[in-house]
Amino acid sequence: MFLNIGSNFNIFYEDIIAVIDIEDMKAGANKEFIENMRKNKNCIILGGKNRSLIVADKKGKTKIYLSSVSVKTIKKRFTFIAAYLKSDVRARNYKK
Repeated sequence: MFLNIGSNFNIFYEDIIAVIDIEDMKAGANKEFIENMRKNKNCIILGGKNRSLIVADKKGKTKIYLSSVSVKTIKKRFTFIAAYLKSDVRARNYKK
């Protein structure tokens, strides 16, 4: 299943490592981490005011996505997918 993380951009939900409020990433080592990811072309800016940072493992390579979608909204979407998958697994096991 894919998760929409903003600007019509979808990411495979199993690739997501962390979703962090951008306000928590504006100082010290966190800011340096974002700058290094940008320099190495591992940072994708999805547009709008950055509200969250998504860390993902894409084919063995760490990437970050700066999104205008809040952490709370991404969490709701993730929870919805997890609940769907859980119910789908139950349904398949029930049919056996």
